[in-house]
Amino acid sequence: MSSRVEAQIGILTWWDAITSLLAREHCVFPYEYFDAVLSNQDNQEWDFFGLCGCPTALVKIVMQIARLSLKKNSLFSILDSASNNPTISEIQQSLESWCHIPSPTAFRDEESMHQDQDVMHCSEAWRNGLLLYMFRAFLWEPGTSVPTHILYRARVTVDHVTSCRDKSMIARQALLPLFFAGCEL
Repeated sequence: MSSRVEAQIGILTWWDAITSLLAREHCVFPYEYFDAVLSNQDNQEWDFFGLCGCPTALVKIVMQIARLSLKKNSLFSILDSASNNPTISEIQQSLESWCHIPSPTAFRDEESMHQDQDVMHCSEAWRNGLLLYMFRAFLWEPGTSVPTHILYRARVTVDHVTSCRDKSMIARQALLPLFFAGCEL
């Protein structure tokens, strides 16, 4: 498969997961498409951050959350609370512990350092935005007030997006996490 075709499949599976996440509908493309793209990740001329502004490790989590959010209603009929579901708590824990690893070229020169900081801020916006989504989709009970730590996470998301330099265009890749944060503030 050519690099161009893999990039097209990558972006289609990404948008499929995002629309499924928001609509809580089935993904159109099977997860195997995403797995096929991931299996050749090291040999590709592109990466998911370049396509959608989200690091591959977080894209994997987006794919998992998209599939879980569809199952939420059936999970609630089986479980008393979504927090009892180990998959949700495992995903939440992996998001909580995830951290940006600077590029090997991050300290080559000043511009490289600024680019890496933009990547870190965009990645952190995605990480925090996904945690906000998980709270609303799986843990929040309608009618209850929003905990302060969720408001704090929303503020952190906004801060990360606004910390990206305007000239880098990276902040535009974090519009969905910014939307999630804006809904909380």
